[in-house]
Amino acid sequence: MNQKATKKTTCPSCGEAATGRFCTHCGAALAARSCSKCQATLSPRARFCHACGMAAGGPTTRVSRTGGFPLPWAVAAVCVIVVALVIVVRPSTPSQPGQSAGVPQSPSGAPDISTLSPRQQADRLFDLIMTSAEAGDTARVAFHTDMAIQAYQLIGDLDGDARYHVGLIHVVRGETAAALAQADSLEAMVPGHLLALVLRRTAARASGDTTALPDIYRAFLASYEREIAAPRPEYEMHRNSIDSFLSEARAATASGN
Repeated sequence: MNQKATKKTTCPSCGEAATGRFCTHCGAALAARSCSKCQATLSPRARFCHACGMAAGGPTTRVSRTGGFPLPWAVAAVCVIVVALVIVVRPSTPSQPGQSAGVPQSPSGAPDISTLSPRQQADRLFDLIMTSAEAGDTARVAFHTDMAIQAYQLIGDLDGDARYHVGLIHVVRGETAAALAQADSLEAMVPGHLLALVLRRTAARASGDTTALPDIYRAFLASYEREIAAPRPEYEMHRNSIDSFLSEARAATASGN
């Protein structure tokens, strides 16, 4: 009795020889898949759809906690801080010939970032998360934070602006320790980095650690004149946040707090 030959292939995830639809060694899909939302063709290893941003396995909601509270409460707790220190007007990226200067939108309303560079993709996701946090859209915040963190990881070495963005995303996720780690990295790059101190203040407020604020204020004021004169692009990108924190630090120091 003749048996139909089974086609062998190489698993794109672990590299082992495999047959069928899924790898018997690691479980990875062996054939291309389609996005459950927009039907775009996905590669076997894709985690997110390149066209609409949907998770390859379908919609998921990540719940992170801050002090025992679920993500919606954590986002609500930091929204005021995000509005005060983060929502700034970012200089628009010059559009390429034939491209619209705005963010391309899929029919679902999610941004199509597939044509952007890795850094542009990461920054667009950051802007989306911060705008969603301001609007109290916790579902959109929860869905896009994983994508944004992954996008920044793909860039490689992060500059000061990118590290500040990653730190703020961690604050919104309720991950204070990870946010402070980004502040440490900023200060390792530039001692007294103003955005590192703004990030420390934001994380302290979000976690309720107000005892750390006086030292942060003093360090910021001690570094301000020297650092603001330095030609750092991230300072111009976030000048509103720096100016707002300067006023806060001066007021708190004057009152003895």
